[in-house]
Amino acid sequence: MRLMGLFPEIRKKRSEWTRTVPFHIDENIIQRDFHADKPNQKWFTDVSCLFYGNHQKAYLSAIIDRYDMSIVSYVISQRNDNQLVIDTVKMHYRPILTRAPLFIVTEDFNICQMSTNF
Repeated sequence: MRLMGLFPEIRKKRSEWTRTVPFHIDENIIQRDFHADKPNQKWFTDVSCLFYGNHQKAYLSAIIDRYDMSIVSYVISQRNDNQLVIDTVKMHYRPILTRAPLFIVTEDFNICQMSTNF
């Protein structure tokens, strides 16, 4: 290889990283009991990335009622930020304030759902 002037490209050593531990973990109130006996008893939320068109992305934030698996609220945005999740909650939370549901935000350590705005 040296006679032909070919030299290998030596890769740089990757820096080591450590997994960080969340600074605060709340009590597990659901305890994997996802069954709901009545509407608006348990809601679940998630943010999904949607690909469309020519390499374009949109983010879908939805709230699902576990009683009948209906979509309570959803918002689509070009950015995955805290405002996306907050808008999803605000869109449907206002009409049910008179019923005073128990609203618990559970998270899978998604950066948007770890906000203290809830």
